[in-house]
Amino acid sequence: MPSPADPGRPAAREYGAVRGWIERRPRVRRGYRAAVGTLGGIITALGVILLPLPGPGALVLIVGLAVLGSEFAWAQRASAWVRRQVARIAAWWKRRRERRQATTGR
Repeated sequence: MPSPADPGRPAAREYGAVRGWIERRPRVRRGYRAAVGTLGGIITALGVILLPLPGPGALVLIVGLAVLGSEFAWAQRASAWVRRQVARIAAWWKRRRERRQATTGR
């Protein structure tokens, strides 16, 4: 896997440069973390609201946690847990559907 400083990946190189600039300035870093926390929190809250509704509630929740996870370690752990739960539920749903098809012959 190429490193983020790989010359073949200019976007990653730019991102690394911007992150370095932010990290060297404590006030900017606090503001950046506040902005990421606010945006990620809004997206995550929207995902939680959308969960019981038909549609992409789980996906929105995962995206919100990914945004938060770019700055906060707890959000990375929460995002990994949510992804595991979504995969577990999807596997359960698939098994359930296969059992129903086997019993009804459809």
